[in-house]
Amino acid sequence: MTGSETLESVAETHLTASDILARAKDLVPVLRERAADIEAARRLPADVVELLREAGVFRMAVPVSWGGPGMTSAQQTEVVEVLANGDASAAWCAMIGMDSGIYSHDHE
Repeated sequence: MTGSETLESVAETHLTASDILARAKDLVPVLRERAADIEAARRLPADVVELLREAGVFRMAVPVSWGGPGMTSAQQTEVVEVLANGDASAAWCAMIGMDSGIYSHDHE
């Protein structure tokens, strides 16, 4: 991510596996800072969910043919592992939500 880019400015672009991994790494300090809030609330705050969405983690399992990054299982696992360095709950939620786009796709 360059100095002029933000997660918001790239949220609607096609993100690659490398992009998503880089953004996950960028989120680690934020997740560490918010870990106590996440633990106290026993849920992810809406702004943390939005950061994960902007980073592309909820689309990791979406195939390229459907407009996703087409990440391998190993690449997806690496992103989840990186997020867990910030907050395990956030990583778990990312893992649970990463293939939700597949189920909403029209399969006709």
